[in-house]
Amino acid sequence: MENTALERGAVMEERQTPLGVIKAGGPVEEMFLPPDPGSMRILYNNCNGLQINEYIKNRLREKKQKRDQKYLYESKYNTKIGGVIGAMKALSVNVLCLSETQTAWEKRITRDMVGKELKKRDQYATMTASTSKMRTASLVKPGGTMICADGTLSSKVSEKGQDPSGLGRWCYYTFIGKNKTKLIIICAYRCCQGQRIENVGESTSFSQQYSLLRQKGIEKPDPQGQFITDMRKFVQDKLDDNYEILLCLDANEEMITKKSKIKEMTMKLGLYDIAKEKCDTPAHTYTRKNSSRRIDFILGTAAVLESITLFQHAPDSMGKILGDHRALCIDLDIKKIMNLNTTWTQAPTSRTLKSNDSRAVKIYIQKVRKNLDTHNVFQRMKALLQELEGHTVLNEYQKNIYESIDNDVYRLCINAENKVKKKCMENSYGHQNLIRRS
Repeated sequence: MENTALERGAVMEERQTPLGVIKAGGPVEEMFLPPDPGSMRILYNNCNGLQINEYIKNRLREKKQKRDQKYLYESKYNTKIGGVIGAMKALSVNVLCLSETQTAWEKRITRDMVGKELKKRDQYATMTASTSKMRTASLVKPGGTMICADGTLSSKVSEKGQDPSGLGRWCYYTFIGKNKTKLIIICAYRCCQGQRIENVGESTSFSQQYSLLRQKGIEKPDPQGQFITDMRKFVQDKLDDNYEILLCLDANEEMITKKSKIKEMTMKLGLYDIAKEKCDTPAHTYTRKNSSRRIDFILGTAAVLESITLFQHAPDSMGKILGDHRALCIDLDIKKIMNLNTTWTQAPTSRTLKSNDSRAVKIYIQKVRKNLDTHNVFQRMKALLQELEGHTVLNEYQKNIYESIDNDVYRLCINAENKVKKKCMENSYGHQNLIRRS
């Protein structure tokens, strides 16, 4: 079945699944077709601000009511941060890319608050964000980008970073697959073009970049043109290092004109406009004053294009949840793009033993050492190493000894961890009894 765009919330495609035929459109959970097993879902959107101040006000209201009512409860207030992160889970998104977050990410309070909200729904999820080095007293700061990755990808992330120039125009995640395959996902925001700096607001993304470029010695900065120059160099360096590229961005420019800078950059880098390749007539992504434009793009290399199993536009109604731009969604076949098995998308198993619990770690190490001494593990390992001197290949007997030692080490470590749990529980009950007696 050929993939098509979702236009204005109408049902444009249906898919046969074990649960029957599923159609796109409807509630949030049904606005996109469900991903195929073994695929990585990536959602991109210009959210037009995460409204961090509203989120903080909500948290303060919660604290006040908890103090007044003397009990905990679920918040009855809706925030955009909660809605965006909730949509990530509802739509089975593995990587969420947001541009124009309008958040001062250099402040620890903003990173902590958004990070905690993200981990409420997925304790293994990670995030990275970018903003300019321009200082501000407010928590709201025009421009900025953010990428969130769910727990199923945490073990595959090799690097995360931001725009090295300090202008806060993009952030990225790199993923490592088998056979030295590498994928980089970039989320970028290109500021609007300003005719004259005198006519632009003091705190806009354009003015921030203009001022920072002036500080670098550029007399007549062109933030939009500088974005093309710097992004082209950044992507080309990654291509030279054998990375597959997936670039999600708000270009604030269409590709329909011959003078389009974003079109020129795409062609020179050898990237493909995914929406144009997958749809005969790609939908507009931004509407303002009765004019519609397609200024949001997902660009990728040939390998990324071949690995896409599904491409979808969000219906217009989805913009009320994520932002005033239309969201774009793709599903990547991880076996094609990263040579990974389809069973990799499993969240890591939670363990009671935590490395930041110094008391539990101390007990665990003591128990492991005692178990290893009791079962003569060190002596058996030493004897095996002496027997292997001068040999490069293990015989069947030596292999059995090696496997026996390995199994014992695993079993003894699990035994020590279980004893740590029991010891901590006993101390917890004793602490509770002491409180009751007092």
